[in-house]
Amino acid sequence: WVLSRMKVDIDRWPVKEEKLILETWPQGFDRLFGIRDFEISDTGGGMLVTARTYWLVIDLNTRRPKDISKDLIEFNNPEKDSVTGKLSRLSDFSNVLFQGEEEVLPSDIDMNNHVTSVSYTRWIMDVFPEAELRNMTLRSYEINHVSEVFLGEKVHIEIGEEGTHLYSGRILHLQTGKVAFRAKMVFEEK
Repeated sequence: WVLSRMKVDIDRWPVKEEKLILETWPQGFDRLFGIRDFEISDTGGGMLVTARTYWLVIDLNTRRPKDISKDLIEFNNPEKDSVTGKLSRLSDFSNVLFQGEEEVLPSDIDMNNHVTSVSYTRWIMDVFPEAELRNMTLRSYEINHVSEVFLGEKVHIEIGEEGTHLYSGRILHLQTGKVAFRAKMVFEEK
């Protein structure tokens, strides 16, 4: 299983040493994607985070997705649908505000030899000037993994503004210019 798409909506950020409850459940299939939803709440039932993830099973020999939907029992919880709607392919943008470059290090790689979502997210957030982030709070973060990036490879990161407090990001293979990762971020002023 590999993560293909994810959307996280943040109602409230936790405070230091706050006790939290994480719930997760399968939410069925969408074509080749297995769907899993998440909620993070406080001990009083107040919602902090809702999330939806789309997962693919990849054939390790061909590096292509496998359709396993007919091999698994259909699990879903229609009474618990934390993120409404389908996750779709994020669109491209043309106005680049911030940009940077990174090289994939051993600490960026997971057990499947993929760059981790944490590394992609760190690269995207590190391109923002600190002064920009200081006055904003992240409220929604959506990602699409598009193609694999490998150890030692160099990537180019670009951020564009789509509207007030709405930003799109992409990570490109430096050698080919092809997209490896897309992100959409919604912020609010502190």
